Amino acid sequence: MLMLIPVLVFCAACLAAIGVLDFRRPRTGPEQEPAEPVHQSFLERWEQAAMQAGLPWRRSTYISFAVSGLFLATLLALIGYIVPAVLAAAAGLIGPLQYVQRLRAGRAAQLTRQLPQALFLAGSVLRAGGTLLQAVDAVATELPAPLGEEFRRVLEQMLLGMPAHEAMAEAQARIGIGEFAAVVVAVRINAELGGNLAHIFDQIGRAIIDSQNAQRTITAFTTEGRMSANIIAALPFVVMGLMQLLSPGYFEPLFSTWAGRLILGGCVGAIFIGWRTVRRMVTVRPF
Repeated sequence: MLMLIPVLVFCAACLAAIGVLDFRRPRTGPEQEPAEPVHQSFLERWEQAAMQAGLPWRRSTYISFAVSGLFLATLLALIGYIVPAVLAAAAGLIGPLQYVQRLRAGRAAQLTRQLPQALFLAGSVLRAGGTLLQAVDAVATELPAPLGEEFRRVLEQMLLGMPAHEAMAEAQARIGIGEFAAVVVAVRINAELGGNLAHIFDQIGRAIIDSQNAQRTITAFTTEGRMSANIIAALPFVVMGLMQLLSPGYFEPLFSTWAGRLILGGCVGAIFIGWRTVRRMVTVRPF
């Protein structure tokens, strides 16, 4: 227990130092494009993920969560509550990551579902003789959040004089879905070379719908594999609970001794790795 406290304090100090050094790094503005790709730090990637999740969180937010969790874990370890201390540290360090990733995935799925409708609507406006600005205005007016809000920001930037492809590129950074990158490329090519943008929008919309249909089919085919992984991972805990009910105290050495705790932690880790491996094997990424 005494060895856990300096470890937690050291982790909190390291996080604070990383935060100070990260804030002192110069940020590259949107108008200053680097000559070569710049490696993003962990905090920069987390801040971008939070932006794509629709959260107004900065890098300081994660540092606040992590340091608070480690501070609470240190207090719990001082009074002898080891397991709650580990849980508090994990909640402070991993909790914000999982929360942002879940929101980001849900928002990305919602944006992907709305994108074909937006492209078809923009294509209809262009075929009727409207401009790209009018097409963006129609999408921003007709579509609900979150895609409607993003197009409203694109419309505001275009009204302020920003070129359409640059406004779309900034929207792509905020949205973070691969399907929208094709829209950015189409608008850029149209601005430089011209072309039938309405037809291109229709083709991109149909391609996205075909991809979504294929993804749903693959998900249906891999449902059995995911359910098998969940059942196999939960089975040891169910058996352990039943044995504990039938024979109370049978697993007492696992919880009362350090050797038992290490064995229990290793078993839980092995179960998690196996579950995660099977889930990744049966999960097909969207194309």
